[in-house]
Amino acid sequence: MPGITLPHTFHDGVGEQASGVQVMDNLNALKTPLERTAWGAVNAAAAIERAGSGDWTVAKTGTGQYELKWSPERAAIPTVAANCNAATYIFANVVTVSKTAATISLFNSTTGAAVDTQFSFIAMGG
Repeated sequence: MPGITLPHTFHDGVGEQASGVQVMDNLNALKTPLERTAWGAVNAAAAIERAGSGDWTVAKTGTGQYELKWSPERAAIPTVAANCNAATYIFANVVTVSKTAATISLFNSTTGAAVDTQFSFIAMGG
């Protein structure tokens, strides 16, 4: 990746020299998704193990089913990924995602049975 030599002239999308306002708008656009990142870890009983970003809650809604709620509500639907932190062959599936919540389903990939176990997640954007 080429480096940037300072002072540097930034260009807009059509090759014209960008104003300072355009450059700052672009940098702020990159910063926003990072500010809207929720993350953490949950144990099998739906207790928060690592609060992470601290802007979410969790509830166990059934065997292997957990609902994460964002606070405050997102402006748009975030991208969510989840991962099991426990046993081999246990998978986390992000079932639904909205501006207010996400549902995570945990199951044994060998038997297909729902299982209660710990998991971690990250929700970016919105």
